[in-house]
Amino acid sequence: MFFCPVSWPCQPGSFFSVFRPLVLFTAEQKVAPAGLSIGVDLTEGDKQILVDTAYQAVHGFFAQDPEPTTFSSAFDGMGNTVFVGFRVDGVKRGSWSSAGSNLLQTVYDATVNTADDTRYGQLRLDETDKLSIELFILGSEHSWDAGYEPGIHGIRLTDGQHSAMYYNSVAVESGLPPTADLLSRLCQKAGLESDCQNDPGVQLFYFPTMHLLADSPVSGVTTLYRCAVLHDPAALTASLVDTSSDAMQSRLLNDQQTNGVFGYQWDPI
Repeated sequence: MFFCPVSWPCQPGSFFSVFRPLVLFTAEQKVAPAGLSIGVDLTEGDKQILVDTAYQAVHGFFAQDPEPTTFSSAFDGMGNTVFVGFRVDGVKRGSWSSAGSNLLQTVYDATVNTADDTRYGQLRLDETDKLSIELFILGSEHSWDAGYEPGIHGIRLTDGQHSAMYYNSVAVESGLPPTADLLSRLCQKAGLESDCQNDPGVQLFYFPTMHLLADSPVSGVTTLYRCAVLHDPAALTASLVDTSSDAMQSRLLNDQQTNGVFGYQWDPI
């Protein structure tokens, strides 16, 4: 079955189909290096609080409200760096990060930073009702080795004076380029030569992320996984497949632009 909103001029190749075969398979799963983890154990309720706080930060930004003076102590000691990304109608509208000792405050601060980001066309007040927010909670870093997986891990490099970072979705949004090309771009982002990854004075790291998504202020929160996460076949049910398929369909339709192009790039293989 093919889907395309009748009010949108779809182009050839912009259609997508949804199939629901129940396919069980085995695959080789990479073992994460020791110490490579997110480092926080969040319940679904915790995740919803983080997303709600992000939307509250957007509201506060436009209302010019002062930042809250206190944040729930339940998130104390969670010192993860957080990237926040904005999308409106599938188009990126901002991305920024923050770090601190309380994860809830970090999300709030990163969201305000993103609302102030003008690189992609700053978010407008009249767009907030259809604002999609993504939270990337960064985990522990691991020195560069063969364990890095594009789209699964983020990357950071530093020479002690300059540094730059890509979270995991940058590789996906860039069309999954060769890792060498991604590193070259990251070097330039840091203000270094494009082949700086070969400099013995430059350190390379990769890290996992927890990726949370809310399609709108009232949609609830979804935890996104990439292909390195395998579901236990014994726990796979028709209902779970249907739920996942419906979520995928909704995400694709919401991200389709008026010219028929999808705003979120992905690798069908």
